[in-house]
Amino acid sequence: MIFVKWCARIIGVVLFGMVLALFIGEAVTEGLPNPLNYPPGVQAEFGGILLIVLGLILGWFWPRIASVMILSGLVVFHTVEGKFWINGFFGLIGLAGVLYFVSGNLQMKAKQKTSKRLAAVLAGILIILLACAAGYSAKRFTPAKIIGLQFVNQPVSAKGIVVVTHGWIEKGSNDWPEDMAKAISQKTDSNDWLCGYFDWSKGAAAINPADAAKYAKDFAGVALAGQILLLDKQFEHIHLIGHSSGCWVISQAAKILAAQTSADIHLTFLDAFVPSGWQPQSLGDVNMPADSIFWADHYFTRDLTLGWTEHNLENAHNVDVTEIDQFLKDHKFPWKWYYATITGSFPKGSFLDDKKLVTQADGIQYGFSRSREFGGEKIWNENRLLKHSNDAVKLKKAD
Repeated sequence: MIFVKWCARIIGVVLFGMVLALFIGEAVTEGLPNPLNYPPGVQAEFGGILLIVLGLILGWFWPRIASVMILSGLVVFHTVEGKFWINGFFGLIGLAGVLYFVSGNLQMKAKQKTSKRLAAVLAGILIILLACAAGYSAKRFTPAKIIGLQFVNQPVSAKGIVVVTHGWIEKGSNDWPEDMAKAISQKTDSNDWLCGYFDWSKGAAAINPADAAKYAKDFAGVALAGQILLLDKQFEHIHLIGHSSGCWVISQAAKILAAQTSADIHLTFLDAFVPSGWQPQSLGDVNMPADSIFWADHYFTRDLTLGWTEHNLENAHNVDVTEIDQFLKDHKFPWKWYYATITGSFPKGSFLDDKKLVTQADGIQYGFSRSREFGGEKIWNENRLLKHSNDAVKLKKAD
């Protein structure tokens, strides 16, 4: 038991030093911002970090209390943090918390008096960490600029545009939307198709996914449409791909683009998130010009998000990919699967077997092959035979 306790303390001290160095570095570069002026996602991450750091400090004196603080902080922090390496790093801190709890510390030190000098030192450290944690959080969730629409290729003239966007607590730049846009550009005629991604991570950083969806609908979708219109190109075809809350981005953008262009529009919804009280039929409710074509496909899985992402959308052709998910039913699987339908391989690090990739049901290929940029006019014309508001087609594991 003593060995476990000292292991916990050693881990706590080492990680505390690393966290302190990281926060001080961020504070030097970012200044000393007020966390109350930042969005809810920043405040939540700040609160989680504060609990963790306090737990590491108090672990020397009251291990049981510290373990509760550390583990509580991790729950809050992991709620808003999406990067694997950061979660892994703070997971090690969580291990220190678990070890504190296991050790028991049979002789509680709560009754021991702490000198005023030590209390002052701890208070000073706490103030520094408050400022540093705020700086770190601000940098994580408040980009210096809104990245918006970015392109991975630059054709001189293009008849069509393809844009990929993310959902809640995600980003586009240096993440899967950028990777997917690059993959699409490699599978299409570089002279005909402009390929890019849309990053609205500032608005996606919210504790409540419904808040992210509202931002997506009210602001991000309008911004995406506006940036496409600013390109001043007469596109014949617009294909927008969105995941989760990002489905509201592409849906709202499509409504604006339909009113101001004559382009055909294709929307691909990947596990569309519909907040409680919202109407699923609002997604893809696009009023198209008489001489233009609209078609949408929706790929979803019955995962831990329960009914919020399991809708048969009224304005899309619905496909259920739950059965072909090779592990736990994952909200992210639809975009990983769609990526694999482009490249033939699942994203690196997904631990999914490429040989088990299924794209066909009842003789019909689904995924990227249904897009005009890949299948051409023949596929685009055939898509109209795949009706909207259908009972979801179910992709099944290969025999």
